Amino acid sequence: MAMEEFPRGTITKIELHNFMTYDHVISWPGPKINFILGRNGSGKSSVVCAIALCCGSSPSFIGRSSTLQDFIKHGQQTASVELTLSNPGGAPVVIRRILRRSKSNDCFFNGKLVKMEEYLEKIKEMNIMTDNLVQFLPQERVIDFSLMSPVQLLENTEKTIGELNLTKLHRELIEKGNQWENAGQEIERLRRALGEAQDKLVQLKQDVEALDVREDIVIQMRLAALRKDRLEILKQQADLRLAKGVLENLLAGLEASSAIVVPFQKQMVKGKVASNNATRALLEAKREIEAEKNRFDSAFFESEPDNLQKENAHDLGVLKGSKKGHEDRLTKVKNFQTAIQNLETQRTDTDVPALKAIVLGLQQEQIQAKKQSEAANARKLQTLSERRQLDDKLQSTMMEIARIENSEDGLTKYLKEHDNLSYRAREWLKQNAAKLRGTVHGPIYAEIRMKTQDKRHADIVGINIPPAFQTMFICEEEADLDLILKEMVQQASIRIPVRSMARGTRQSFIDPNAFKQRMECPAVVSDLFDAPDAVKRFLNNKFRMENIPVYDQSMDGAGFDRLKNIVANGGQVIVPIVFAGPTIVSRILS
Repeated sequence: MAMEEFPRGTITKIELHNFMTYDHVISWPGPKINFILGRNGSGKSSVVCAIALCCGSSPSFIGRSSTLQDFIKHGQQTASVELTLSNPGGAPVVIRRILRRSKSNDCFFNGKLVKMEEYLEKIKEMNIMTDNLVQFLPQERVIDFSLMSPVQLLENTEKTIGELNLTKLHRELIEKGNQWENAGQEIERLRRALGEAQDKLVQLKQDVEALDVREDIVIQMRLAALRKDRLEILKQQADLRLAKGVLENLLAGLEASSAIVVPFQKQMVKGKVASNNATRALLEAKREIEAEKNRFDSAFFESEPDNLQKENAHDLGVLKGSKKGHEDRLTKVKNFQTAIQNLETQRTDTDVPALKAIVLGLQQEQIQAKKQSEAANARKLQTLSERRQLDDKLQSTMMEIARIENSEDGLTKYLKEHDNLSYRAREWLKQNAAKLRGTVHGPIYAEIRMKTQDKRHADIVGINIPPAFQTMFICEEEADLDLILKEMVQQASIRIPVRSMARGTRQSFIDPNAFKQRMECPAVVSDLFDAPDAVKRFLNNKFRMENIPVYDQSMDGAGFDRLKNIVANGGQVIVPIVFAGPTIVSRILS
């Protein structure tokens, strides 16, 4: 076949040595579309991996392994991949990579040993871009391809065509289009501003006209008010003249009636004089009554002291007798106290009952003091016990904090060594946390916490989450998904699968409790593990974790028979047709 039929950079020969399942194989692809057919495990994907690695791709991008050494056939120390590329108008280009278990890998370009940077640059000059999903799409990166926006697809397609200036011209066209759109928006804004200014001018003209009309109305109102005041003054003057005439008539009538009133006034003066005389006579009688009362009181108080003196003398005699009786009683008391003191001095040590009483009192006081001491010790012990409990709780809390920190450090170390892409994604999320509106969880396999140490439960959860989703990241806010796709996936080239799961987003196909009663199972898969709310909602929505039954050893066969009986009786089981029993065996319901 003529080499002119092969476009520049087309693979014309593939040769593998000790690569994965191959000992030595040589293939000559055609110039058009080539298909590799075979059974599962026959090595179709191995050929694709060999092409990608030889063209400078990294193992993490392919998604099959994390190191180059994993592509060397078992039992061999080295492996090699050699590709012959078409170069119309010149000699064919031969590129070759040698892989070693010692982690020292060599790159050859046309038989010359070159550094990796020069090797990649020469391959890029031939328009070979294994990191462009439009040109090279491994099956593990299909999800990433589906997440690409139309703009990304167009840019990568332009790169694939090979015209380097095409992408630059396209970007300039987009920039000019944006400028044109911005200019149109600015023109529209100015047009709206002009319209608003014109409307405002019309409104101002109307306001000026309204002010002129208002000024005329105000002047008319002021003239009307002056005319009203003038009319009010004229009315008051008329009323004043009328009142003056009425007053003159009243004065004339008063003079006419004064001749009748004067006799009555004289009679009233006489009555007033008589009233004054009666008042004076009444006061005189009152003074005489007061004088008589004073004379009676004077006579009473003159005779009263003699009577009081007699009564006081009698009372004084009674008091003297009482005083003597008290003095006698006091004397008897003093004599009795003296006798008691004499008896006390004469008392011997043989007064046993009294001593017993004293000893008994001291013993009771000692018992009381002992009880008080025991109560104090009990309170002290209780306080110490509470203090120990608080110390234990504090120590447990500190240990839990240390465990969480160590766990986080251990996870970071594990990701850095075994899943570098997820490690870079988590580091990027930490550095850009201020830009995020919510929390971003991931990868999913690092967020799951099993509730028990049962390995069977871990296997059940693992078998129900496909590998392509185990490394996925979950956003709690939709806006964060756009930011991550733009800045982390596209700009930083950290190509991880990512989804959003906003708060409140939940899809339960069958209520878990009702499902467990119907299926007679003690638990479902979602009962076996804990995870952040967004991650668990994503797994439940995507894989129906709440509707996959889990049976223990004793119920394995019974649970499966229950599923078959439901189907046989015409019932519908809206669950994945997989039985998560103790042996993790998939069984299809027929």
